[in-house]
Amino acid sequence: MKNQLADRQRTEEIYHDEAHKAGVIQRGHLNAGNSSYYKLFYDMIGTVKGLKILEIGCGSGWFGMQLAREGASVLGIDISGELVKEATREAEKQGCAGRVVFQKMAVENLSFKNNHFDLIIGSAILHHTDIGLAIANIYRVLSPEGRAIFVEPLNGNIALKIWRKLTPWRRSPTERALLNRDIDYIETVFPHAVLNYFGLTSMVSMGLLMYFPESRLLMSLNTILEKFDAAILRIFPFWGRYYAVVVMELKKIVKN
Repeated sequence: MKNQLADRQRTEEIYHDEAHKAGVIQRGHLNAGNSSYYKLFYDMIGTVKGLKILEIGCGSGWFGMQLAREGASVLGIDISGELVKEATREAEKQGCAGRVVFQKMAVENLSFKNNHFDLIIGSAILHHTDIGLAIANIYRVLSPEGRAIFVEPLNGNIALKIWRKLTPWRRSPTERALLNRDIDYIETVFPHAVLNYFGLTSMVSMGLLMYFPESRLLMSLNTILEKFDAAILRIFPFWGRYYAVVVMELKKIVKN
């Protein structure tokens, strides 16, 4: 298991190091910040002043620096040493070095003490990891009553499975969008998890907006389809597993 984990982590490290050196930025990650699911992600994070935050998959560090400027103490980790170097340089350049620290580390191998962080966040990162080890580590280092908030792609819908098969170049070789069994496991560890699903009929408009983010027509269509998707969920909440994206709020509740 350790060798398998190390091999997979090394594959992820090489992929993201090389992508960074080549200046590759996936359109989805670049433009999805304007989407409804990212707006919910940011709203869930809320006020961060005085919080001790761990950002998993910090990338170039821009979000960690933003949270530091809002008064949080931030530690960002990433499996890519190249991205950590850039984040560290940028933090020094922007005068954030005393409030945010970046380290090369995998979530499966967190070295922090138990109950250490008030808030743990990540954007499209868990599906790059061994979910069992990642969630167990997140639970361990999260403080009692602390929260973990993630936005992640799903792969329970046959259309999504086909899309991923047809576009392997858009992702790393070892990543795997979350399946129903992954969600089940997360809810076992965090039984009070709040899951918000996006993208059933709107998965088409969501995908097109990644390529044409300024299209007012697509934005209007996406708004209509998202309202339709929300109505479907109110009637058939179990259909959420077949949507494209989940925004999760995981709260560590420790009984006395």
